[in-house]
Amino acid sequence: LDSSMMLRLHEQKNVIEMWANQIQTSSFSKLEILKVGSCNNLRQVFYLSAARALMHLQYLEIGNCLAMEEVVVKEEKKVVMKEENEAEDERRMNEILFPQLGHLELDNLPKLWSFFQ
Repeated sequence: LDSSMMLRLHEQKNVIEMWANQIQTSSFSKLEILKVGSCNNLRQVFYLSAARALMHLQYLEIGNCLAMEEVVVKEEKKVVMKEENEAEDERRMNEILFPQLGHLELDNLPKLWSFFQ
């Protein structure tokens, strides 16, 4: 019995963003396979906090999403951070996302300009 977790989002024409709010890290922490396809209004897939929670993601496939601009986006900072928190934030920005990722497929994303900036 295969216990890997997979999420497939396909032909969801009204979806503009996934994980719009910060997700519970335990909710998708075991997700290994994510396939997103033909979601023509989807502009982004992950906020950085959600991407960091996906430590077991091994397979990421995104295709035929005509409005897709970025795969991983940073959350807007709503509160001015203290200097010590800025240093921690900078360190976390340099952490590797998706350390288990072995397959990445991006196909027919005409507006894509960044995977992560």
